[in-house]
Amino acid sequence: MSQKKPNDCIIIKGLERKRKYRYRLAWDGTYPTMEYVTPKKEA
Repeated sequence: MSQKKPNDCIIIKGLERKRKYRYRLAWDGTYPTMEYVTPKKEA
C-alpha cells in the first residue's frame, strides 16, 4: 500500500480554478509530477 491516493488530483483541480492554470498529472514511478501549462485564451 505505497500508492498515493487520488486526493492530490482534487487539490490540483482546486488550484487550477484559483490560479487559472492547467496542471498535468504524470505518474512517474511512484509519485505524480505537476507541470505548469499556460491556458489557451478563449475569446
